Amino acid sequence: MSEKNNAERGTSCGSCQVDHFSPPITEIGPSTQKINIHLSFSEANRLRMAIEERLQQIHKLKRNSKEAKSAAVNLVITTHVNNVAIMPGKLTQTEN
Repeated sequence: MSEKNNAERGTSCGSCQVDHFSPPITEIGPSTQKINIHLSFSEANRLRMAIEERLQQIHKLKRNSKEAKSAAVNLVITTHVNNVAIMPGKLTQTEN
């Protein structure tokens, strides 16, 4: 099974296809400080809807619970298939 399918399986809130990365992935190294991810309008809209889906999941949690305080949005960027998936995540340090 491809990594794209692994990212979307089960808990994914959605994903989108990346047109290209800038600088190209092959040129990214330790000194690279920024990476641009270029999306078409329709793919950017898919990304927006996936992020909103995850935010709605977090919003439904009881605000004072430990689960809600550590809930996060995890952007999974799979460079070799030009894909960005939105997954549930957990913060390493919870906000007060």
